[in-house]
Amino acid sequence: LYLHDDQNIFEKLPNVPGEWMADESATRLIEAGEIEPLIIVGIPSIGMRRLEEYVPIEIFDGVPARGRQHVQWLADEVIPRVERVCRVRSGVANRVVGGSSLGAVIALYAATERPDLFGAVLLESPAMLAKGGLLLRFFEAREGFPTRAFVAVGTHEVGHDPSDAERNAAYLQSAKDLLALLGSKGIAEGDRTLVVGEEAVHNEGAWAERFPAALRFLFPPMLTGN
Repeated sequence: LYLHDDQNIFEKLPNVPGEWMADESATRLIEAGEIEPLIIVGIPSIGMRRLEEYVPIEIFDGVPARGRQHVQWLADEVIPRVERVCRVRSGVANRVVGGSSLGAVIALYAATERPDLFGAVLLESPAMLAKGGLLLRFFEAREGFPTRAFVAVGTHEVGHDPSDAERNAAYLQSAKDLLALLGSKGIAEGDRTLVVGEEAVHNEGAWAERFPAALRFLFPPMLTGN
């Protein structure tokens, strides 16, 4: 599992809002036999230039899109190094890419740019609202998609103030639209899911709470025996 924004998935660092508790959740579920053993690869963002690193097209004024270069780096440097030094199951069916917010955007882009590398995606609170939903239209025009997808969103992504209601509704609807798009691209109903966090906002605490569900969906224990 290649997860973006490594700065907030394993521990609470200074100046970072929170953490996913990814290692604790994965360890607990593996030991309980609820998921297959897995390796989580944290991919750190480049901080102040995260916006350009994590977008495939220009959706922010004055911010260049360098998502293609990021995916090329994943393909040419990160994955080969991981598979050289770690005991992993190679092959597209055994690689998942994920992230939250714009990390989810670049994860989906990576999976559609290199469907030969990634067989599934983990998309937490995908940030698809900029420029009137331009990103959703961008993905609609793409052809290569993974075979499994976990999508999750909170009902109060923007906040709990009454003034946030319209944008909260838009966030939720965009996740539903994305799930429908994934279905139209060939991901079967049983291989895609949308988890909605009631009252959940756009932060690491919400993503940590939903992470076990993502792992159970994407890494179910293999059936053994006769």
